Amino acid sequence: MRLTRVLYALCAATALGSAACSDSATEPELALAGPEYARVAGTYALSHIVGEEIPWGFQSVGGGGVVFRGGTLTLGGDGRFALHLSQTWVSPASGAPELRTAGRYVYSPGDSSFTVTEDSTNKTARGTVRGRVVVLPVGGAPFTFVRR
Repeated sequence: MRLTRVLYALCAATALGSAACSDSATEPELALAGPEYARVAGTYALSHIVGEEIPWGFQSVGGGGVVFRGGTLTLGGDGRFALHLSQTWVSPASGAPELRTAGRYVYSPGDSSFTVTEDSTNKTARGTVRGRVVVLPVGGAPFTFVRR
């Protein structure tokens, strides 16, 4: 597997931490989930990162890095989401073998977009849902998930 050279900062301490995210204090209040959420509710498996199949990794200038092995994104009909990523660290970098986060999401059926807000950090990210495919920026990179 090829390690793609990108900035090590891509792998932030939190799943959604990046310049692509914003502080939810400036975001509108989360809406209650409605019947349109049933169309997107389900579990989606990680299939691609920045257009490349998983496993996918990157390394820092110092030679260490991380390889993403798989993951899931679950969108609930109640407006809750859960993200789980499996990763392997390449020395000298180190970190947890799994990345988990959860929170709420607001779905906008008019433009097939949704905004997730992490419970633990209040960080937000905006993704899209098109049929069985969800694209969500994680650490600034587009992660593609396909409905199981």
